[in-house]
Amino acid sequence: MWVRISGHFFAPVTSLPLSRLLPSSPDPASIAGNILVLLWLRALGSSFLFYAK
Repeated sequence: MWVRISGHFFAPVTSLPLSRLLPSSPDPASIAGNILVLLWLRALGSSFLFYAK
């Protein structure tokens, strides 16, 4: 699965199992992985917005 952010292609989700991306699993490791992915995407988006200015 590819994630496209402002024209750039990344594959951060391919190394993670799909169960980590689903909030239905109560596993603490999956929750931590989900939060890390969200923070990574947020930092990536904010850096792109910063460079766009």
